[in-house]
Amino acid sequence: MSDLELFHKFCTSTYTTFSDDAMIQIIWQHAIPKPAYSSVYVMHGIMAVSALQLAKSRLEMKEAFVSHARAHYARALNMARPAVANISAQNAAEVYAFSMITVVFALGSPRTAEDILFVENEGIADWLYLLRGILVIIGDFYETLHQGILGPMFLKGRTGHGIGTLLPP
Repeated sequence: MSDLELFHKFCTSTYTTFSDDAMIQIIWQHAIPKPAYSSVYVMHGIMAVSALQLAKSRLEMKEAFVSHARAHYARALNMARPAVANISAQNAAEVYAFSMITVVFALGSPRTAEDILFVENEGIADWLYLLRGILVIIGDFYETLHQGILGPMFLKGRTGHGIGTLLPP
C-alpha cells in the first residue's frame, strides 16, 4: 500500500476508530492531519497508525502491515526529536498532534503474551509516559493549542468528554 493510500485511509476511516463521539471524530479527521501537510513526522505518524489499523482488519497481511507501520513510526520518531526538544508556540500544534498519534500507535501496537495494559516486558508501559508528556505540552502551551486548529478538541473536553477534562482551568 502506498503512502498516499495510507494517508487517505486515515482521513476516510481510521479516524473513526479513536472515538464514538462525532465531534472528536471530526477533529481526528480534519484537525489532526492538517499539521501533516507541513510536518513530515506527523505524516509518517499518521501513516503508521493507518498501517496498524490495516494489520487488524487484514489478518492475511498482518505482519507486512505491522512491519510497514513500525517503519513509518521509526521514521517519524527520528524526525520528531528536534521538534520535541525545541517545542515552541510555532510548532506546539504539530508536536501535540504527533504526541496524540504516538499514544494511539503505542496502544494499537501488537502485544506479547507477557505484556499487560500497564506493564510490559521492560517495565512501565510506554503509553503511560507518553500521556504524561502530552500533559506537559498542554500545560506549557495551553493557550496556543486552545486558540489554534486543535482548539475544538479542548473545548469538547471541557464538557466532560476527552482529554480536556485533564486541563488546567
